[in-house]
Amino acid sequence: MSIQATTETAGGRAKTEVAFMAGVEEQEGDKFEQRLARRHDFQAAGKVYEWLGKQAPKTAAGLIREGRYIPKAMMPNGITDMMYWLDCAKDEVLGRNTVRHPEDYAAMKLESKRKEASLKGVREQVIEGLKGAADVLQTAGQASRYMWHLVREHATEASLTNLNIDPRVFGHKAARSITVARHHLRNGNQYIAQEHMRRAHWEAEVTGCGGGASKNETDEELSEGGNQENLESIAGSDRFGPRAFRCSNGHLNIRPKNEKIPACQHQGCTAKVKC
Repeated sequence: MSIQATTETAGGRAKTEVAFMAGVEEQEGDKFEQRLARRHDFQAAGKVYEWLGKQAPKTAAGLIREGRYIPKAMMPNGITDMMYWLDCAKDEVLGRNTVRHPEDYAAMKLESKRKEASLKGVREQVIEGLKGAADVLQTAGQASRYMWHLVREHATEASLTNLNIDPRVFGHKAARSITVARHHLRNGNQYIAQEHMRRAHWEAEVTGCGGGASKNETDEELSEGGNQENLESIAGSDRFGPRAFRCSNGHLNIRPKNEKIPACQHQGCTAKVKC
């Protein structure tokens, strides 16, 4: 879960802080649907709204859209106060009695900054992927599903070398494959490492506030209302043929209209493509 807090500095400028917190507690053997069902971040955020005397949004989209104005006196430590509140709310949602101290969250804030900086490349790739598919994504639901598809693809690829990414966020199966791949990479066995990463790619599952993606869910049903059209059919064709296709490693690609691409668009994939 990613949270943001924007405040006015002493110089009159706006300052936005970002922090990352766990939004689900997975159990060994959980399937994708079970991981989504175990997410506590939406309920915890709703509790914070209630504590502030506000009505909690009914959907994740509403939570993102309806930011809250909070007096500075209530948040003297900025985003670390919100992190503390959310953890306390999580304890209430899960029926726990945990002693927490606001001062302990300063280190978590620094860790979040470091993780955010390390994920810059993934973030840029997701944005570029959404831009490239802008003319074929017809609804907000399709855009959201494709965004999760891109997050799953690029974050999984980056996890081999980015040790700030905890493999467990991709589910226990993919976590094992990524951990083994990192071991082989450290020992100079690049080919074996890539073999395990290919397996991780198919095993990876990601969940977040309002959605997620797995190998079975991501690009299979990208339209709303139960329509079974997939992105390949939505993207259509141009003078070179179908615009959406997969490389030999199974990554979904979308060509710009009437343009060719020489290789797979996904980070770390060296597969050539024919389009």
